[in-house]
Amino acid sequence: MRSLLAVSIALLLAVPALAQAPSPRQAEFAAASSLPAAPNAKNPPAPGDTVHFTFKQTYLTKNAVEMVQRQAAWLKQHPGVKVRLECHTDDEFPPDYALSFGEARCQAVERILMRGGVEAGRIVAVSYGNQRPVVANATTKEDHAKNRRVVTRLVE
Repeated sequence: MRSLLAVSIALLLAVPALAQAPSPRQAEFAAASSLPAAPNAKNPPAPGDTVHFTFKQTYLTKNAVEMVQRQAAWLKQHPGVKVRLECHTDDEFPPDYALSFGEARCQAVERILMRGGVEAGRIVAVSYGNQRPVVANATTKEDHAKNRRVVTRLVE
């Protein structure tokens, strides 16, 4: 099964990702799951479909847990919707290790979704490791942090 996952990921990586605007439903999901901006915040909160991780960690911060709980609440209101967790790491790890580390991050998000009442059969997790960065060739801590994420995509 693990080799099947590796082959699937290799095929996905071989085909360039098509940049496309989120569907209206994905935008609704992201907005409903977003955290409110903190007073006097310098940066707006991340969209509600993306959670970030700290360096070399698989646990979620308090804000990330709250965001995933909001995702679960939205998904409970839309029982016909399935999700794909797209897990990413920064380039601090070798590719093979990054894939397994991404899987551990997927599991962290998946556990919170399931605790929130989302059935396991509605969740598919895919680890891309460090192969699909938001910021290619990251050099700053901030850029690396943008790459350490799990994006929850609606599958309709």
